[in-house]
Amino acid sequence: MHDPQAAEAYRAQTDANHLRILSLSYFIAGGLYAFGALPLIKCVVSEWTGRLHASGAATLFWVLCILGVVLLPVVCGICLNKRKCRGFCIVVAALSCLKFPFGTALGVFTIIVLCRPSVIALFEGRAPGGYLKR
Repeated sequence: MHDPQAAEAYRAQTDANHLRILSLSYFIAGGLYAFGALPLIKCVVSEWTGRLHASGAATLFWVLCILGVVLLPVVCGICLNKRKCRGFCIVVAALSCLKFPFGTALGVFTIIVLCRPSVIALFEGRAPGGYLKR
């Protein structure tokens, strides 16, 4: 008395819920990282106003670091929500593993979810049974 269509619908709904939770978690992580980067932003702004005497290359390096730390999780959250750029999301998840403890948990769970065959099908646009296609 096992209904394969019901099991498929349940799996698709579970995948959609997990992707939504991960997407929201990456938005929260980006906000937390932005808040944590405020002292670094202050230093870069001080450099631009001439109070610090660092080279232009150092300033560019710090600006790119800030953008990378803050924007990568936000872009990953958008990609997870739209079910696009699975490879990019895996790379961001792997980089998130370096940010212990929250980033590590988020990265590991993201990799686990993104490696499911049903989630791969969602990202490739061939959702099983036509469920939850975006």
